[in-house]
Amino acid sequence: MTRWESFPISEQEQAYLASTMTTTTTNVATAAQNLVRHSLGGFIRQEVSETGQTICFYRYNTADTAIPYLCELGCCSHGCCTISDLAARSTSFGWAIALLVMVLITIVFAVLALLTVWLMNRHKDRIHKQHLAESVIESPSVSQISGPTSFYPDVQFNHLSGFKSY
Repeated sequence: MTRWESFPISEQEQAYLASTMTTTTTNVATAAQNLVRHSLGGFIRQEVSETGQTICFYRYNTADTAIPYLCELGCCSHGCCTISDLAARSTSFGWAIALLVMVLITIVFAVLALLTVWLMNRHKDRIHKQHLAESVIESPSVSQISGPTSFYPDVQFNHLSGFKSY
């Protein structure tokens, strides 16, 4: 095996093989992807070119040289990312669930704080009513109810002779 045969198949060669072979295109593409994935040793780094394209550098299995790939969707550990790789990464609900739990815990603490304040105010109102009732019973001033029945002096009403005085 020469050193040129150990490199992965290029996209142009994949297209040529797909047009000359009698098998289906998906089988050729799948075989080419598997060959590329088996020859990649690991992801090294990712760079963005001046034109905005993503260049992924992978380690080659048989040598320590870096293989640059131009990837449209980004770099993954097994090669260029596919749509299914991006979908698998974007369906992570961990942050959403954590945020929802934090909001619910905050709501529970707020309700408990409001309930505590309401109960403390209710207790203070009871004590205030009790002190108010005690202050009316033990008033230091004389009540007007227990005062004299009339403010007039004892005057005989002679013109009321037909009435009995009790």
